[in-house]
Amino acid sequence: MQIITGYLLISASFVPEERKYLNALTSILLTQKIEVDEDKAISEAIAKLEINKGILSDDATSYRIIALTGSSRCFLTPGEGKFLAALGQPQHNVSYVLISKTQNPFNGFGLLNQNTLLSWRSQGIRFRQVIENRNWELYSVEN
Repeated sequence: MQIITGYLLISASFVPEERKYLNALTSILLTQKIEVDEDKAISEAIAKLEINKGILSDDATSYRIIALTGSSRCFLTPGEGKFLAALGQPQHNVSYVLISKTQNPFNGFGLLNQNTLLSWRSQGIRFRQVIENRNWELYSVEN
């Protein structure tokens, strides 16, 4: 009932961004198959890692991976105070970054994508790829 009410309220909103978000989400859900097995593979790999400082992740796109991992404790997400510091200087704040690939159906909703990775690399920050699949890349941050 809440989902239907939310849909009806946002679809009639006077705020263009809300309608745009709803249209994008609806088109993704109706046209693209979500591969849970790929998210499960990434989450299982994450669960086996030794994580010292955490994983920088945007829960707008990676919420399924966070849930499948079994614990959100190792993830640093936008709702946490240290997120902006880690986004600006991941080498000082986190051990890993979870990056959404361009073909990820939810790529447009998050902050951590290929453009962010390119920006960090142009600043001289080094990364080593740990695991990759069709929608995700997990990198360790090299100091």
